Amino acid sequence: MEITESSAPVQGEVSFSASSQSSVPAAKPTWAAISARGSYTLAINSRGELYAWGWNHNGKLGDGTTEQRNSPVRIGIAADWTQAAAGNGYSLALNGSGELFSWGKNFDFGEAPVLTPARVGTASDWAGIGAGHSSYFAIKTNGDLYAWGLSDKGQLGDGTTAQGLSPVKIAHP
Repeated sequence: MEITESSAPVQGEVSFSASSQSSVPAAKPTWAAISARGSYTLAINSRGELYAWGWNHNGKLGDGTTEQRNSPVRIGIAADWTQAAAGNGYSLALNGSGELFSWGKNFDFGEAPVLTPARVGTASDWAGIGAGHSSYFAIKTNGDLYAWGLSDKGQLGDGTTAQGLSPVKIAHP
């Protein structure tokens, strides 16, 4: 119950009001998605928050550092992550608006490590992601497949062995 002084002109008048505040704690989030590779893990909880832990070489955890994390640390403040993919030295994630993010050792941002999630391009129609050894893959809502990164063994599927610095559409056979 809350006691407040009234703004009524009667001197010393006090009003009472019952508060409807609930003392029931909010439901604890659960894990909703996970991707692990080698020595690190990415996970998204039921609130859409992204977490990472493990070896942070090249900043692949996305927490702004290169320090190893032995327990989950939240990555940024966004709460609309839907997918995450752990690559070899880099990470990918997709948010609820269909925007694609990458960090760690990134070919799309040059050779310098990116320590926090950075948006890849301006498209907002991404629907799925996948992480190869040093190759990145994403599917748009219309079903088109895109790839970039290393392709020394033809792993991008674009018919070459050339490194791709940005997403390139892969033809369907």
